Amino acid sequence: MGHQTGPDSDELNSTLREMDDFSRSLHSVLVDRNIHDIVNVIFASDHGMTATSNERVVYLDEVLGEDGFAAIDHKEGWPNCGLRFKPGTNETLMAERIRKGAEDSEGGYAYYTHQTMPEEFHFSNSPRIAPHYLVPE
Repeated sequence: MGHQTGPDSDELNSTLREMDDFSRSLHSVLVDRNIHDIVNVIFASDHGMTATSNERVVYLDEVLGEDGFAAIDHKEGWPNCGLRFKPGTNETLMAERIRKGAEDSEGGYAYYTHQTMPEEFHFSNSPRIAPHYLVPE
């Protein structure tokens, strides 16, 4: 629901209340059946959410130029952005443009490659991760 309506929406709060009611009901059933001491219930979530805005959107066509934007073969992720370029693209030039754009953004986004990816990201050595990675603040 958070993906559909945002983390501060009434719809999400309503869904969370439903989940609270569900967990209370589930606990009550376990107590009523006298199995609450032998059954473990785990609720898992894959990530949290925060509100975003379009005030600091990074426009890849402005960063890469028209030729660089046209050379993108595959873009993955949101709000992080992994870029793969078409074969024959001057990736050194694209990397320079992205790096300069990151510097000009004054902290608006960071640019990483497999070699510069922060260790705490735990995915710099995977071929599934794009070779050019932009991470907005």
